[in-house]
Amino acid sequence: MQEPDAPLDDPALESIDREVLTALRPRGAEAILGRDMRKKILFVSERVTLAQLVRLVSLARSLDPRTYEVHLASAHFDELVVGGTDFVCHRIHSVSPEFVESRLLSGRRIYDTAVLGRYVKEELALFTRVEPDGVVGDFRLSLAVSTPMAGIPYLALANAYWSPFAIREGFPLPDHPIVKVLGEARAGRHFPKAIPFVFSHFAKPVNDLRKAYGLPPVGSLLEVLTYGDHVMYADTPTLVPLAGAPSSHEFIGPVLWSPDVAFPASWNMIDGTRPSIYVTLGSSGSIEALPMVIEALSALPVDVLVATAGRCELRRVPHNVHVTDFLPGDLAVRRSSLVVSNGGSSTGYQALAEGVPVLGIPSNLDQYLAMTAIERTGAGRLLPARTLSVAGVRQMASSLLSSESHRQAARGIREDFARWSYRDRFGRIVSRLLGDDRARPGQPSSASSAGGDHAAAHDVPTKSVFAPRALSAALALGVALVTGSLRAQAPSPAVSNEIRFGAVVDGNKGHVVCALFRKDGWLKQPVQWKRAPISTSAAECVFTNVAPDVYGISAFHDENDNQKLDTNFLGIPTESWCTSRGAKAYFGPPSFEDAKFRYGGGVMRHRADLR
Repeated sequence: MQEPDAPLDDPALESIDREVLTALRPRGAEAILGRDMRKKILFVSERVTLAQLVRLVSLARSLDPRTYEVHLASAHFDELVVGGTDFVCHRIHSVSPEFVESRLLSGRRIYDTAVLGRYVKEELALFTRVEPDGVVGDFRLSLAVSTPMAGIPYLALANAYWSPFAIREGFPLPDHPIVKVLGEARAGRHFPKAIPFVFSHFAKPVNDLRKAYGLPPVGSLLEVLTYGDHVMYADTPTLVPLAGAPSSHEFIGPVLWSPDVAFPASWNMIDGTRPSIYVTLGSSGSIEALPMVIEALSALPVDVLVATAGRCELRRVPHNVHVTDFLPGDLAVRRSSLVVSNGGSSTGYQALAEGVPVLGIPSNLDQYLAMTAIERTGAGRLLPARTLSVAGVRQMASSLLSSESHRQAARGIREDFARWSYRDRFGRIVSRLLGDDRARPGQPSSASSAGGDHAAAHDVPTKSVFAPRALSAALALGVALVTGSLRAQAPSPAVSNEIRFGAVVDGNKGHVVCALFRKDGWLKQPVQWKRAPISTSAAECVFTNVAPDVYGISAFHDENDNQKLDTNFLGIPTESWCTSRGAKAYFGPPSFEDAKFRYGGGVMRHRADLR
């Protein structure tokens, strides 16, 4: 791994990134009229496993190239994955798979603030060059900092078993070094108690970096892994049910991929008179387990099809074992009666999509979570890598080969998967959130209003516990008192110093009223106020000619256009409202300290969800 930059603190952030953030400004009319009118979608991959790149490329391939210009950022561009595409590729830094494996084996967190700080700076520079309308990421934790700072809508891809809304009895015990020290029984008893501290520890670098950039913390590890303006789960609710998830969290179905390679010619000699077992431990499974698996299965009356993902070379194998680096996974699964994998979702879901049971051998927590979900459906069995034995693998494989109940369960999941098309669902999400047409100059852009900066559910809670009358008075912004009456905001010409406050609302009724404050006039005397029209459930207030300083913003949705924030008989607002940085109200109006942000010039974007 290359040496990361020094840890970033607040002064360094101001000096390093102000120029980059200032450059992240909307395209002017001349730029729009003189360039490709397609939306730019930037896919940012953390290239720790092949699956992370594969899933993003699969989503990118599903987009209509007549409507979207696809950009792909990754540390490596595997020809098997990106070959034949016309994506614009950008090379970015990523920690190596070897580094990640060593950290996981030693029980340490993968990222620190220095590594993520380097990621953020690189991503902000990339956003400046590409000017994307939206960003799609998969396990790239730094996007929880760079996308809100740039004001770019972020669509996060994740598995639902990582969701804070997943229905679960607990977390399975991964292959952590402490298990060897304490033993299985003691480690199993203590692990549930340690989970909150472990998850907080792993999330700390992200929250520390967000704090340095003036953003509120996201939460624990589950919230970090599912951070985004819109979260797309590559699962189905049958496999991983959720409870209480917001509408911005959406299932799209399994994102499946198979390399475009042919079977080795010698494999045509397999006559198919006995069952086949497809074995692959992928790019992140315990490769040390592969010889043991082969020894176990070769003693059975089966043919064993092995794909090593190029991770090892097996010189001598039994006559019924057939080995190559890569196989067309879908075809290999289709001709098999059982799939042996690392337990992860990539091969596991591919097997279930063909109705084939899975024997999973997980080692890390992601693999355990995926395989636990599969085992819960009755479509597979889990064997921990840390307790693996030749006899155990052989016995479990024999049991699954003869189990009609596991085959029936796998076929049931196949029917469930067939009802989900990630291509269609992803396309609809992108179209809905970013719109099919660019906003005209002077009109609010749906791309800049569909989420992003402080609009994610993690950043801007729009409902809080409050003292009703004090809050409603404060949220009235003093606008009517200062201006006498509200007038519609006219489109303003492009200027160099702007603060843009975009909001997503329910429906198209009324206007969004926003006010910009300094500390001494907070919620009483605004520096500027704006009244923005709503189009396609989005509006954008643009504060122009803003002097560098520390500010706070408050806004509300004036649905009935009566030029005031409506309340009920208790003084509780009946129209939705919010403040910058998601400042909450506890027995009084939100404080300036919680809502403040530093503006250093150029164009700054904020987002809010007023639904």
